Amino acid sequence: MQRITDPDRLQAVVGLRDAAADGPYDLRAEWLSATGSFVLAQEAASRIDPDQIERIIRASAVHGIGGYIAVSNDDAFVDPTTMAFEVDVTQSELHACSDEFFGLNMMLLAPDHAIALLSTVDDYSILAGPRAFLLGYEPDIDRALEEFRSFALQQIESLRPAALRALETFESRFPTRSVD
Repeated sequence: MQRITDPDRLQAVVGLRDAAADGPYDLRAEWLSATGSFVLAQEAASRIDPDQIERIIRASAVHGIGGYIAVSNDDAFVDPTTMAFEVDVTQSELHACSDEFFGLNMMLLAPDHAIALLSTVDDYSILAGPRAFLLGYEPDIDRALEEFRSFALQQIESLRPAALRALETFESRFPTRSVD
């Protein structure tokens, strides 16, 4: 995992993050439409949990993605220009990324900016990208939707609005309801 230190590159990374993220808990509808992304939301107890790491590695390998950009999405607590990294798609680097961002909202972006993983401190993540990538990550989208629906509805009152927005985005950009 390599920290990004070039000021111009950092500004570009933050700009890409801001184009995709609508604050720390949501993906921007305009970015989803512009990229034609489908969405999958799931409960995740840590920034990138071990199961997610395996799924990211598997889906990335199929789609020829060798690395991601990781950037903080928690501007109230951390200047994102101090928390941006290039992360190879390996267990060790994705674990290191998870450890580095523990306790912070963060985003992984693919080099072509067509895939994004938004991980939140509210115990869920939103993965957006091409239909084939999401189905490579999670083949049983129907089960994933039901699991996330149950999770979102059971969130405590203060966390429920963001989880319900993620659920609404998942339902409206559901990967198996249309084709690329």
